[in-house]
Amino acid sequence: MISMLFSPKAIYGLEIHKNWDFYGLAFHRFINILILNYTMISLKEITYDYLGSLSYVKEIKRNLNIKNNGDIVCLVGPRRVGKTFLMLKKARELLEKNNQVIYVSFDEPFFSSIKVRKFAELVRKEYPSGKVHLFLDEVQEWSDWDFNLRWLHDVKDFYIYISGSSSSLLSSEIPSRLRGRYISKLVLPLSFKELAGFEIKSFREKGKLLKRFEEYLKWGGFPEVWKTRVRENVVSILETTFYRDIVERNRIRELEQFKEFFYLIISNYSNRFTYNSLKRLVEGEGLKVDIKTVIKYIKAIENA
Repeated sequence: MISMLFSPKAIYGLEIHKNWDFYGLAFHRFINILILNYTMISLKEITYDYLGSLSYVKEIKRNLNIKNNGDIVCLVGPRRVGKTFLMLKKARELLEKNNQVIYVSFDEPFFSSIKVRKFAELVRKEYPSGKVHLFLDEVQEWSDWDFNLRWLHDVKDFYIYISGSSSSLLSSEIPSRLRGRYISKLVLPLSFKELAGFEIKSFREKGKLLKRFEEYLKWGGFPEVWKTRVRENVVSILETTFYRDIVERNRIRELEQFKEFFYLIISNYSNRFTYNSLKRLVEGEGLKVDIKTVIKYIKAIENA
């Protein structure tokens, strides 16, 4: 009986077509709506579920202050630098001061396609009156995210904080997308100052600091890598950035050529160069590229 109720045929009054993709997608969206509206899941519950993850994270203090003066606060930056942690920490601080808070990650399937008015209704179901602090993570996954954010901002019911990878929320695109309604906060990997964490009072602290600096030069400032000191985590970040934030976004077709170019660039990251000298360098490694292609590749890497 249940399988008949939730079958595509029962929902749409249609025979199952050979092209299951269309009906499967519609069926999936229908089930997501049911989950969101008719189960015990609430936006508050989702918020507290995510906030609970903070108890398992050892915090490294960041030199970043997140304040909302009415504009949309945009946390942008590379993957895995701690944007989600910073948002959750701010959400917890506001809740502890008796503010109204909702946190949502739009990489959850049933949120990525939700209409903005429906989302606002669900928020108001949780908090019928007063301003609500909305923390919207991975907002680039929300269909029509720029229109949705402008609408949420303009109705004046919410303080809005958003995050996303720099490849999807380019600082150069945000002004045209949000039309002046935002404050951008760039989140980068941990600086050495943030990791030092103590004053130098004697040779003991100085020796400890020198040791930490050696480790910083070796492992860098990505929080997960710094804590684990595991090479596989470095490779994971590099490969995810390469394929998702550079190749997919820029639709690079000459994958093998670009891959050789990419690894050649990061192996010479501290060297000064011009586009012409870089062209000569890659040609010396057997890659045939023109100046326009060199510039295109460098811009793609910078934006990630």
